[in-house]
Amino acid sequence: MELNFKHLLGRAPLSQAELSEHIQLCINSGYDAEIDSYIDSTEYYSNYGENIVPYYRGSSTQVGQKQVGYNRTRSLVRGWAEIDSATESSILVEAVATNGTTEIPLQPSGRIAAYADATEKMFKIVVKGAKFNGPRRRSTTEYIVPGSRMSPQIQRINRTTGTIVSITELA
Repeated sequence: MELNFKHLLGRAPLSQAELSEHIQLCINSGYDAEIDSYIDSTEYYSNYGENIVPYYRGSSTQVGQKQVGYNRTRSLVRGWAEIDSATESSILVEAVATNGTTEIPLQPSGRIAAYADATEKMFKIVVKGAKFNGPRRRSTTEYIVPGSRMSPQIQRINRTTGTIVSITELA
């Protein structure tokens, strides 16, 4: 049921009553009737109409919805590369049944931790049009800097209106 709410309404179930209604409909009238209940609902029509594919709507406040729905929807939507079959059981059973809140799981983006030796690596920064402390302007300038000094060097380049052409790691 959670996945039906997620994929067809773009949100998580908001209450035990709402979830129970869909479970009863599925038991009494079958799965097709339960799916039709989402697609034929006023909520579906007002958000998607007839020409829009359902999408995740939980990142913004929705008129007439409790704020707790945001946390519950974030629990269901785990990122762009998620796969629903990796979920072995219901995620929201306790939160919906007790009308409680759900902790939003942390979702790392990119590298989880810095490289242990990132500050010891050396990098070459190629800059075009930088002007430092004098009238002389060179077309391109190269800087060799350790990883520990990358941020200050990039800030200095940006202050001098230089354009960074490339940054490469030196072996």
